[in-house]
Amino acid sequence: MKFSVTNKIDEKDLRQILNYDKQSYTPDRCVSFRRCNAWLKKNDRIVTAVKHGGNVVGFFSFIPVTEKFYASFLNAEVNECQLSSRQVLPYLPNSELNCLFCDIVVDKNFRDGEVIILLMSAFDNLIKKLNRQNIKVKRIVADCVSLDGLKLAKHMGFKPIKKHADGQIFELKF
Repeated sequence: MKFSVTNKIDEKDLRQILNYDKQSYTPDRCVSFRRCNAWLKKNDRIVTAVKHGGNVVGFFSFIPVTEKFYASFLNAEVNECQLSSRQVLPYLPNSELNCLFCDIVVDKNFRDGEVIILLMSAFDNLIKKLNRQNIKVKRIVADCVSLDGLKLAKHMGFKPIKKHADGQIFELKF
């Protein structure tokens, strides 16, 4: 079976994604279905998923947010669970955005490398696509709460900003 990459997330996909979150994070770091669905209504391109046999096996969220929320997140004063739909921004031409890069999860049965390579390629393609649409990403903040997340952030060129109780905040500036 082949893998496919999509940012068209339906209710089944969202429920699978949130189930992975429950397996990967502590309860206080898991976003509710209602909250995540509200984000997707504001910007339906914030989640990218790799699917295999119709099921999500890996994903990440790339969420443009207000300047104020970005600053609070960067200082580890809030996490993505406190993000409201009012703080999620759409991708609009001729805009400059600050984005959260979070919830990078791969199913434990697909951690052989192919899915993470597909996700990173999808991330690179997303940035290029936004640039072609004249949407500039100024800064990206990532909250790394796993060893894999820390390794990935460093590999991608993110700089450490601040440690917190669950992990570490990283930032990448363009």
